[in-house]
Amino acid sequence: MAEFAAFFDSGFYIWYNQNMDKAKFLKVYANLPINLRNDIILALDKKGPITWNVAYIEVNNNTKLGEEIFKKLEKLKII
Repeated sequence: MAEFAAFFDSGFYIWYNQNMDKAKFLKVYANLPINLRNDIILALDKKGPITWNVAYIEVNNNTKLGEEIFKKLEKLKII
């Protein structure tokens, strides 16, 4: 039981969950037709329009904007 608790206390658990989320996004992105990747998928108040390509760059680089984009896409059930 101590090993189980240590697993959840470590940063590995957080890293594992973030990568699983990233994998979900990448699966959707990879299955998009290339010509749709330049289409706008979100309009953020302070950042403006977000295309699939912008979302890919931000999510892939683990930026704060990428986290925001990911959460919005999940909320909208796009991913």
